[in-house]
Amino acid sequence: MNVVHFVQYLLLRVDLWLAIALIVFLMWLARRSRRWQPRAGRSPSLAARIAETTAIAGIGVALLTLLMTYRCYDGMPYALSDEAPASAGAEYWTVLAIWSAIVAAGLLLSWSGRGGLACAVLTVFFCAAGYAVNDGLVLGYKNHVEAIRATPVPIEITLNDGIRGADVWFNGIYVGKTPIRTTADELFKKVPVLKEQPAEWTDHKKCYYNRHGNGHRPLGWVHLRPPTKVISEDMDPEYHEIFARVELNGQRMYAASGTWSEGGSRMFGQIRPGHVRLAMMLPNWDDETELLIQCARLADYQVDQDWIDAAESYGDRVWEAVRRESEDEPALDRVLDAWATQRYGLAGVRGPDSAWDTFEHIAAEADKQRGYSTDSPPGRAIELILPYLDAERLVDRAAKRITSFRTPPATSAAYGERGGQRFFMTLPPHAWDSLRLVPRDAVLAHAIWKLDERLDQQDNTRDNPIEQRITPALLRLDARPGNLFTMAGILGGREYEQFVLRHNWRAKPSDWSDFENVERVGSAEVNRWRYLAAHLDSPAGRAFRRKNVGPVFEMSEQIVRDSRDFGSSRFPDSLDYLFFDVADGPGSLAERFWPSFDRLATNEPHSLNEAVAIRWNYLVRMQPRCTPERFAEVYRRYGDCRVIQGNSRNSVLARLEPELRFEVLTALVVAAEELPEKNNPGNREFQLRKANADDFVQLRLQVPCEQAADEMLAWLTENSKQHKERMSQAERMSKGDQLSDHHLRRLAKAKDAELRRLAIEPIRLRPTSERRAMLRDLLADKNTDVRAEAVKLNAELEELAARTLPARSDQP
Repeated sequence: MNVVHFVQYLLLRVDLWLAIALIVFLMWLARRSRRWQPRAGRSPSLAARIAETTAIAGIGVALLTLLMTYRCYDGMPYALSDEAPASAGAEYWTVLAIWSAIVAAGLLLSWSGRGGLACAVLTVFFCAAGYAVNDGLVLGYKNHVEAIRATPVPIEITLNDGIRGADVWFNGIYVGKTPIRTTADELFKKVPVLKEQPAEWTDHKKCYYNRHGNGHRPLGWVHLRPPTKVISEDMDPEYHEIFARVELNGQRMYAASGTWSEGGSRMFGQIRPGHVRLAMMLPNWDDETELLIQCARLADYQVDQDWIDAAESYGDRVWEAVRRESEDEPALDRVLDAWATQRYGLAGVRGPDSAWDTFEHIAAEADKQRGYSTDSPPGRAIELILPYLDAERLVDRAAKRITSFRTPPATSAAYGERGGQRFFMTLPPHAWDSLRLVPRDAVLAHAIWKLDERLDQQDNTRDNPIEQRITPALLRLDARPGNLFTMAGILGGREYEQFVLRHNWRAKPSDWSDFENVERVGSAEVNRWRYLAAHLDSPAGRAFRRKNVGPVFEMSEQIVRDSRDFGSSRFPDSLDYLFFDVADGPGSLAERFWPSFDRLATNEPHSLNEAVAIRWNYLVRMQPRCTPERFAEVYRRYGDCRVIQGNSRNSVLARLEPELRFEVLTALVVAAEELPEKNNPGNREFQLRKANADDFVQLRLQVPCEQAADEMLAWLTENSKQHKERMSQAERMSKGDQLSDHHLRRLAKAKDAELRRLAIEPIRLRPTSERRAMLRDLLADKNTDVRAEAVKLNAELEELAARTLPARSDQP
């Protein structure tokens, strides 16, 4: 309903004008009666008219404010909010103009000495305008929603990296080639709803397996949200489960992480276009990605522009693979640095001006790409140019950006954990406006965060400029729980500490009716301010924890007792504050809370294996203060279960330092070999302990340290009836690249040629400079077979180093 229709609506509402006429008629009758007949007299004085006009003006402004400032959830007048129909804004200003004219008329009447008539006019038209706004805008909204219902909702389906020409099937129905542009009505009319998963989805024989033996289903799935048919804002639209199958140039693709969908609905009187991004891969991409990483190793991690061009043809895939490998191979960080340096010309950054130009370029690029992540080439580049950036200029930019918001901005940001560090990123927003953080803000936040860390490393005894200016500005803008408040907590400083500590951290969550003072940790609800104060990693936080051990432990017990985070083997971050002072030894909070944690972290409803893993996770967090005997003590109490552990970085014991892990596994072997009273082989506990002892021995052999390497060599050379089986097992570990360089150095110099041959395959899988040095010794091996395999591998590596880099060439 536009402005003209709104005015017509006001004029044609018969009941409205009848009500107004009735009010005017009653006032006229009162005026004509003798009781109310005014006496003739002098006109009001100038002072009286001024006072009366001022009063009428105040009444008019008050009524106008009351009428026009009905607010929705985001603090904006409803007709001007993002959720209102486009026509509501024009109607809003129309009503505002009419009412302003009425107030002006009332002022003229009052100035002329007719104050009573002015009050009557304001009263009548206030009732009429309120009726019109409350009824007319709702009718306009309903008409707008009806029009929206008849408008098709566009949906775009794309493949990762913008790949074009891939064939897509949804629930077995062919929907077209990417990019696919259709409407939600057409899509969901064509695609049936499946009552069960396709048989092919669970058929592991059709999975793709990479060289590490990890399986990937060839079908990726994604949930799409169809258009809602309701107006009510408290109703969620129906979800439609879709299983997508994708082929590129006739080759079946398999699902990778990163599939997402958004929009595709009619909600709050608006159409949200849908976008589905399918993250799919071809099997050869894994091989080519691995080949690029191998070439980087053969170049001693000194990659050139040709290598970077080839790597970037795969989108973010090679970058993510290199970063993942760098967690176990830190030398690959040099590849990431060279990549970011080449892409953004960082070699030319020599001072504040050139560094600032690069910063602006990355910020503009983030806006253009509608997203930014610290774990990316631009994020790496920001960290590399940080030493050259003008700190004062950067802080000024951040402070001005924060103060530019009159109200807290709508954030499209996310915090998370990766590699033990927090990261900040901006996700693709649904709208671009001045009230929303945009990707360049994430670039600025990343730089500020890293600069704060840098300044704290230089001097952590006092607040740096970021903690003096940015943290208070964030708290003034929005002190409610959310992304901005979380950012203030990451930066820290005395302003943040005082803000947290001056709240009522002693109250119980049940004492509050709002949720801003309550922190939800799994299914536990605790006092948010006590929780935040306990997490202050500073002298103020340390003093708080030491002075209020009782309340802190009470909160910790509630978290352990009620939190659902303990259903997995990973230890939740909600108890980080217990481990800030581990170096204090027996007096640390972690040591003092361990008996309570051990008592409360029961095995119900978890399995006994999880009961062991939960407690081991706590002890791992206490390193280096945790003792091997404590791990063994936990195992003895739950020894009648099969403790499943592995050497992956996600397993519990793998997070121990290698030397300590070796000692812990030694203690576990001893505990597992303590046979029960009835040590007959048929006894279930006997079988479980024997299986656990064998597992612990195998894990101890693979620990990347000198002790484990010596033990493995002795284990393989021992004169035993199991020698053949042990050699087979060692060969499997060799082919799976499960042997560290410590082990390979022992094997490459072993007396037995069969053992020296085991060192060749790991060199092929990971040809680092250290391993290629071992290969040079094997090229002169006295054993003909070992020497022949070494010569063959050396020729393969030389050919690999000289071959053309594999840029992606699968586009139609």
